[in-house]
Amino acid sequence: MVAEMACAHDGSVERALAITRTSSQADALQIQLFHAEELVVPKEVPTVRGFELAPESWKRVVQKARAADLDLWATVFDEEAVELALELEADVLKIHSTDLSNPFLLQSCAQTNLPLSLSVGGSTVSEIASAVRSLEDHGASNLVLTHGFQDLPTAPKDARLGFISTLDHLFPYPVGYQDHTDGGSDLAHTLPLAAIGLGAHVIEKHVTDDRSREGTDYISALGPEGFAQFVEKVNAVNGVFSGKRPDDFSEAEEEYRQSMKRRVVAGAEIPAGTTITEQRITLLRANDGIKANRLDVVLGRKSQRSLQPGEAITEDHLK
Repeated sequence: MVAEMACAHDGSVERALAITRTSSQADALQIQLFHAEELVVPKEVPTVRGFELAPESWKRVVQKARAADLDLWATVFDEEAVELALELEADVLKIHSTDLSNPFLLQSCAQTNLPLSLSVGGSTVSEIASAVRSLEDHGASNLVLTHGFQDLPTAPKDARLGFISTLDHLFPYPVGYQDHTDGGSDLAHTLPLAAIGLGAHVIEKHVTDDRSREGTDYISALGPEGFAQFVEKVNAVNGVFSGKRPDDFSEAEEEYRQSMKRRVVAGAEIPAGTTITEQRITLLRANDGIKANRLDVVLGRKSQRSLQPGEAITEDHLK
């Protein structure tokens, strides 16, 4: 569970600290590190620069995140940002879909040897495959492919959750989902849960200090109360979608099988040395005994001792 701050801090370190407090119930806090001149065309630089925080401010944020036992995920948009992320001792580097085809940043991130989260939203399979090859060629091996894109907000029909299964089939890496549906809608809670059911191992959710403020990136974010409720729901379904492997039973399922499956039971008294036939047995629920699907190992064999009506037949009862 990754709490995505993005630019919801609006350039204020105090707001960034408040968002970090809101994120405390997650497993990780994700921040965005960039330099306006390296990200957008000149005419947009003044606007984007207003969302930058100084390295010292980020150190305060990281200190608070560590105190809350949060891992640090850093979305990096340039090589200087990679250096800052390393200085902040980030646990994971996030590569935004903006840079999916940026060979210079891919190489720089891969060579850090840190785990990487590759955002694949709005990208073709061939673009994703090319980025994965580039990362692998430069030494990356610990990788998560994160599906989803921001459309302020993303319409439910554009979430395309089925692509999670496609990624899981095409690539030998775990898949994540970054949710950007309207933070004020019920789907902001339910779509990520559905993504978990489709195989998402990582869920990113935008967080803000106050949705009513309607600041930057608020549209797909949850406020403090909403985020706490969301984490509770994610924790509640954690493990619900297990069991993809055949016969991968939980402890409760094993107990159910033990008591609920029909077993071979003596239908009448069976004297010692008697050949067991269908006429002498019945199939009933029991906690022990040979299961009904193994009836063939019972019929035609002789009893070791006398069996009473209703007694479950075990291997020890047979010659």
